[in-house]
Amino acid sequence: MLVAWTLFVWVGRVRNILADDALEGWGRVGRLALATSFVVLGAATLVALLSPSRRGRVLDALVIALASWTTLVWVVRGAGIVYADHDLGFKVVHVVLAVVSIAVSGWAVQSRRRSTPDGPVGHSGPAGGEPAGSGLR
Repeated sequence: MLVAWTLFVWVGRVRNILADDALEGWGRVGRLALATSFVVLGAATLVALLSPSRRGRVLDALVIALASWTTLVWVVRGAGIVYADHDLGFKVVHVVLAVVSIAVSGWAVQSRRRSTPDGPVGHSGPAGGEPAGSGLR
């Protein structure tokens, strides 16, 4: 769910940035860099999720990275949006995006913990590096 939500939100953001003729220069570059960071991290997590040989530690690390980045960006961005001079509708939409994104991130990390035997996220599973399961179903 984290991967799908991330790609839904941030691919849409890339599309909006590219369609906004008022954005130019570093304003466009900075926004595209942030959105692209999510698309790349989401895509990498999807590849790991779909590849049995990459499950375990690689998937755990990607889920933690994506969930952490999501939470950090939305806490900072959400506060900035709430306190900036935006109309109420814009604020409401972005607060909802922030809350859902952070909740899905927490759920994904907890799912990885539950699917990983004998410990926290980051443990690769049984001896020999066999994957413990995806935890993102």
